[in-house]
Order: sequence, then structure tokens, then C-alpha cells
Amino acid sequence: MKRAAMVIILCLAVAGCGSGINGDDIGIGRGAADPLSLLFVEHRDGDTQLYYRVGDDPAKQMTTGETDYFGDVHLSDDGSRIIFARSVDNEVGIYSMTPGDAGPTLIVYPVLLATSNRSHHSIDVVNEYDVTADGSAVVFVTTSTDGSAYSSGATEIHTIAFDGSGHQLLVDTGDEDDLVGLPQFSPDGERIAYWRLGNNDRPSGLYVMDRDGRGVRMVASSKEMNHEGFEYLSWSPDGRKIAVVNADQDALYVVNVDGGGGAEEIIRTPETEGFDYLGNPAFSPDGKWIAYHRSAMNAPGQVFTDPAQALSGSSAEIFMIPVDGGAARQVTDEGQQMEAADDPVFTPDGSTLVFVGGPMDPKTIDQQNPLKDFGIYRVAIDGSGVRKLHSGRADQFDIALRTG
Repeated sequence: MKRAAMVIILCLAVAGCGSGINGDDIGIGRGAADPLSLLFVEHRDGDTQLYYRVGDDPAKQMTTGETDYFGDVHLSDDGSRIIFARSVDNEVGIYSMTPGDAGPTLIVYPVLLATSNRSHHSIDVVNEYDVTADGSAVVFVTTSTDGSAYSSGATEIHTIAFDGSGHQLLVDTGDEDDLVGLPQFSPDGERIAYWRLGNNDRPSGLYVMDRDGRGVRMVASSKEMNHEGFEYLSWSPDGRKIAVVNADQDALYVVNVDGGGGAEEIIRTPETEGFDYLGNPAFSPDGKWIAYHRSAMNAPGQVFTDPAQALSGSSAEIFMIPVDGGAARQVTDEGQQMEAADDPVFTPDGSTLVFVGGPMDPKTIDQQNPLKDFGIYRVAIDGSGVRKLHSGRADQFDIALRTG
């Protein structure tokens, strides 16, 4: 899920945010009301930087200097800690700062992680790192090489504290044919879920381990999900379930972390001649629903009128489905001038969703800057009351929001 150019984190706060739960890419505090605190990366006049805005106050620029691109941005649930990834001169690092800091502190950089006879040179900045709800720790994936220019390398999972201390190597596959990825902290920060594309010694599947790397166990095999790899992971608020989208992005599964594990297929997109995929699953605060986006580009003349089957034309919309399976409910639609909607996350009371979206009608959009009318929106779960929270000029958007 490579996205760059705009990353937004929202923190609903009156006097900071309350306790939070990991969403895929968004974070809103518990039980708070407007005004919003917005942290976002935006492309303005050829310059990409991090900005912070409280309510209707002017946005404060938080970073300076040349940047290739930004990855995910995280705001702690009390609004006191910011963690983000960015690439400078083709070198990716993870940074931390507070809203009042003059500039960020580099806490993860490949050269800082050299161990044994291998050098860790690559950090995937979008899906390959996560932050605890309180912002105290980061888990991330690196790829190591033996020094050869084209070595694909072995993958590893590490943790490090907000201030750059306490670096730990948790998983070292030691084998370029044994890959790990998508590490995600549980809501209480005590466990880490990740996928493994393994070998005979370590089968492929979804794994969970303790925060210190102990207690590793597979909770669902790849065979149960009919695919070797996964594209999205999301914990339920109580830490008992994990929503998983397979690498083909055509099926959503719910895995029971406790009680023996096992994966249940909740929804699968139909096999059509068009392109139809889903992603970004997010649990409701009560754990009863999963919101997700679904994108489709149907074949010429092929139109589906049932939203549970596919979207007509080229579109991306937000849906909800019961965590135990059942009929999907479409939340956004083209009637709201919302031909593209992505990254849904529930607000703390579960009555609304925050998402990224905008019009994509080829007859009306600016062909030179098709995403200029995109922004951050809120909508009631019944699809009513769509409201734009932020307008941004960017090539792409990403959001990070903590719910609950």
C-alpha cells in the first residue's frame, strides 16, 4: 500500500485526546468533540512538508528541507507525540517530535541498525511500521543485505522507543526466502501481529508475539486464507480478533487471536472482468462492525446495481459489514459526489466515519491536478451528513487515526 504526498492524522480534542486504539491509518481520541487537531503532510507548490493545525488556526509547518516523500504519520492518543517516516536523498528514516518542537529527531536510520555481519538498509515507510497508542514505542521492518548490490536480503522486525533508546531485534529470519512484514501493535501495546511468508521450518501465515519477541505463535495459516501474503492487518478494540485482507485484495478475513485461532472469510469480491479490490479494514469501537473501502473498475458495459456485488463504473466507496459476516452496507456513494473514498476509521462513539475522498468524475475533474478537490471527510454510518473537515492540495492522501 504505497502512498505518499499527504498523510493526515486527526485527533479530536478539547484538551488533548483520550485513550486510543490502533486504526490502519487514522487516530481520533476518546469521547472528545471539536475543535479538531490536524497533523498532515501536504504537497504545496512543489514542496512537501509536515503541518499541524488546531481548530481553525493557521497550520504550523513542522518540518523543513528537501524530502523525497513521507510515509505514515502517527499522533499519540494524548496529542503529545508525533512519529513519522520520510525519505531524504533516497534514505528512509523514522522521526519523532512533539507539537512544540522546533524540528524532529531522527530515531531510526539504516546505518544506526548495523548488527553482526549484515547492514540494515531498507525501511518500508507505509505498511511496515507501527506505533503504540501512547506513542512510546515503534515496531518496524528492515531488509538486510550481505553487501552485494542486488541482494534481496532477509527481513527483520525491530522495536525502538520514542526517544531512540531501547532498540531490540525481535525477529531475524536470516533467510531471503523467509519474509516478515506488516507488524501491528495490539491496542494495549503488549502484543505484535505480523505476517510471515515462510519456508518449511516456519510455515506462512499470520503470527502474534509478545512485545519483547517471546511467545511467538501462528494464529492462522496462509492456507486458511488461500494466499501466501497479506495486504492489511487491523486489531479489534478488545485485542481478540484481527481483520486481514489477502495480498490479492479480494477477500476479507477475521482471525480469532485467542481460543485456537483460525480465519473466517467475511466477504469476497466477485470474479469479474474488471478490477475489484478492498482494503483498509477498521473495527468499530464496539467491535461489531468492520469498515473498509472497495474499489472497482468494471469492464465496458458491465454495470452492477447491487453495492454488495460491485460498484458501477470506476469508483471507490466505503462499506461496513458485521464482524461475524452478513450483508455489507454501503456508506458513501456517487450521489454524494464521492467517487473516491478511502481509509475509513470510526470516530470514538461509533456513529460516524472519517475518511479521505473526493470527486473523480472525468467530465469535471482537473486533468492536470485530479486530486486537488480531495480532502478529509466525516459521514454518519447511515451515509448521511457528509462534511468536509480539511481541503488539501496533494498528489495523494493518507490518514492515521486512533479510535476509542
